[in-house]
Amino acid sequence: MKRFCWIGAFLFLALAACHRPVETCHGASLTSELVSIDSLMQSRPDSALVQLQASPKDDPYYQLLLSEALYKNYEPQQNRIELLEAMAYYDSAGYPFLSARCHYMNGVGYYEMDSVVQACQEYLKALEIMEGHYQEKDLVGYKAKFMVLINNRLGDLFSEQFMMETAISCFEKTLVYSHVTPISVYSVADANYRIGKQFHKLGQLDSASYYYTRALENMPDTQNLLYRDMVSTQAILDYQRTHLANPSVQRLRQVLNQTDDWEEKLTRYLSLGDIFFEAGEYDSAMLYLKDVFNNRQDEVSRIQAAEYLRIIYDSLGEQNQLEECIRFLAEHKKSNGQGKSQVSQLQDLFHNYLVQKQQIIVNQEKKAIVLKVVFVIAPLTIVACIFLLMVLHRNKKRLENQRLVFQMENAALTGKLRKRNQMLQELRDKNPQQRGALSQHIENKASSFAEEPVCRLIMKRVNEGRFKSQMDYAIYKEYAIDREQLLSLREAADFHYNEFTIRLKKTYPQLTKVDLDYCCLYLLNLNDADISALMQRAYNTVNERNNKIRKIIGVENNLYLTIQAIAKHD
Repeated sequence: MKRFCWIGAFLFLALAACHRPVETCHGASLTSELVSIDSLMQSRPDSALVQLQASPKDDPYYQLLLSEALYKNYEPQQNRIELLEAMAYYDSAGYPFLSARCHYMNGVGYYEMDSVVQACQEYLKALEIMEGHYQEKDLVGYKAKFMVLINNRLGDLFSEQFMMETAISCFEKTLVYSHVTPISVYSVADANYRIGKQFHKLGQLDSASYYYTRALENMPDTQNLLYRDMVSTQAILDYQRTHLANPSVQRLRQVLNQTDDWEEKLTRYLSLGDIFFEAGEYDSAMLYLKDVFNNRQDEVSRIQAAEYLRIIYDSLGEQNQLEECIRFLAEHKKSNGQGKSQVSQLQDLFHNYLVQKQQIIVNQEKKAIVLKVVFVIAPLTIVACIFLLMVLHRNKKRLENQRLVFQMENAALTGKLRKRNQMLQELRDKNPQQRGALSQHIENKASSFAEEPVCRLIMKRVNEGRFKSQMDYAIYKEYAIDREQLLSLREAADFHYNEFTIRLKKTYPQLTKVDLDYCCLYLLNLNDADISALMQRAYNTVNERNNKIRKIIGVENNLYLTIQAIAKHD
């Protein structure tokens, strides 16, 4: 009894240790020099890059910081191979924050190479790591800023592919983390503006106006590019809602006069051309749109200008300019068609991310419930554990005996299967008279297919396992059947059902050997969950196999009934 008291005390200490706060940091193995450069990177990325280049190191943390410094200084990624090695190291070393940052920078590298799908995969992987290892209360400070960076990159990526609803989902998370820890004084305003632009592209003008207004309300000053973008976009929205061109044009010209940057001027030209075009003032629209089409670097802006100019040139009868716009737009449509598959892949990636995130939330909620329960009934838990240990100790021999009986039964059934296979082999080798005698002997051993040792073994495991489709098949590993048992099952099916698998293969040549094994299992009226556990295959894989077999045979109803009918038909 004294021993159980010690066990109870140990359990109490273990429960208390489970809830002790854990200090999170980059990791004790990281050098203070690199940690200092990491901190400097947040405010002076140019200085951080100089320090990194001055003293290169063969260190995964160094490679991550170098990749980030290059990106923040608008330099191309130069250490892709080293970054991938660092990513592999941190994925396995237990540093989730550094692992997520590596995946993020790997995504930046892919994006620079125009590999949009791979970039999206890496950004989503970074999100999965952060959301899987940190609770919301832990996502503060630099971690919150990092969440803003990831969601902004994803939102911009989806927006470029005209996946506005998905982009809104990302920018809404940007807004949440911007309230937690702003990257700059403009963070909250910028997040609202990004959301508003997506609603604007969707044609939901009231929602767009709401977010534009919130963006302007959160701007700390008006002498910057972001503010001028907001005013310009608001002017276009006001025209679309009121159809009064003069007030919007006046505001756009005021913004235009506040900058000397040529690229920004072209952006305002496109907005002015848009309004003049919608107002039917083609001559004024053409003055601005020609500059955009001929000089703008942004391809999307050039496409929009070309669409307007095509209509204007057609109405004015300017054939040469019209043909130039048509050729340009035709090339765009060709590339746009090639990008449809890419959009589909991006949609699948984001859907899978949402499914995995939901599973993480469910797991976290379950964990939270468990922790609450532990705190409330910890004393009762300790008493129950002590009592359970006593009961287990008293019944240890009885449980061992039951396990031994189970093993002996399985061994006996397995021995019968081996003997059965040996007899069937002898049956093939005998002459007709001997084969008849041996066949009669086998029939005496098993009067029906269901009575065969292998069939009884399988059904015994099915009844004991009570397999569920939503469970991971790996937990049923002890119930799996091996290749010898599958062979015995096929032999039994052929014996009792007049060479069942041979007839089936001859009638439906598309069926593979594995398909025939599945058909033998369906002869036992097993469902896909049972076969998933016995064959140690994922439930979806088994279900797809079921659909494949039904398609080959050409039936839509229960596969078991069809297989039974084929088996009994000589």
